Amino acid sequence: MVARACENTDAAITLCCNSGWEGIKTALPESFKVVQGMATIGTISAYREIEKGKDVLNKKKTKIMSFKELKQS
Repeated sequence: MVARACENTDAAITLCCNSGWEGIKTALPESFKVVQGMATIGTISAYREIEKGKDVLNKKKTKIMSFKELKQS
């Protein structure tokens, strides 16, 4: 699907994390230019639960950390 969407273009700009960029890049020919449009500055560990039949985020267990914090650990 990615390759078909890029058939008549010379390059693509990705608006996703590094893993998404790598996935898109590997789906296209090596000669195709894939440019990162965003920089990842951290990570999130999210915990979801079902509460009264609804999918909710457990805010007490969810952690957001910048890569600077991760290097210090």
